[in-house]
Amino acid sequence: MSVYTKTGDDGYTLLLNGERIPKDDLRIETLGNLDELTSYLGFAKAQINDDSIKKR
Repeated sequence: MSVYTKTGDDGYTLLLNGERIPKDDLRIETLGNLDELTSYLGFAKAQINDDSIKKR
């Protein structure tokens, strides 16, 4: 099932506050970097075998 907003893309994204900003805006880049960092940290945590370290 596809979702169509009928607003087009045009290289912009909509923030939760209703503001439309370019997809190359520093805020979007920062959020993407934080998301990627969280993924790496989760992967690193999953690789730890020592339960006393993992609980921290």
